[in-house]
Amino acid sequence: MFDTDRTLIVRHIRNIYKTYELDEEETCAKITQVQQEGERTVKRQIKIYNLDLIIPVGYRVNSKHGTAFGIWANKIIKDHLVKGYTINEKRLLELQKIIKLVNRIFKV
Repeated sequence: MFDTDRTLIVRHIRNIYKTYELDEEETCAKITQVQQEGERTVKRQIKIYNLDLIIPVGYRVNSKHGTAFGIWANKIIKDHLVKGYTINEKRLLELQKIIKLVNRIFKV
């Protein structure tokens, strides 16, 4: 994650939970991964984290990807707070193309 060593990410996650910044039960789900390893079937418990945890980890990580994430997240949050909404420009362009196509079809 964020092109950073796994142990550093785990340390940040532990600190987030230790300081009660977030609740583990609300931000983490445990799933069972099943895979074949040679002749045997192996089951492992894996933790899956939601966006509420990924965002603060991204702010703590000191890497190019972590910094890029922080810049991106700040821009999105600022735009949302200033404008009161967030626009997915790519999706908006796709919808505009669909509307033009529908208008052409009904004009024929």
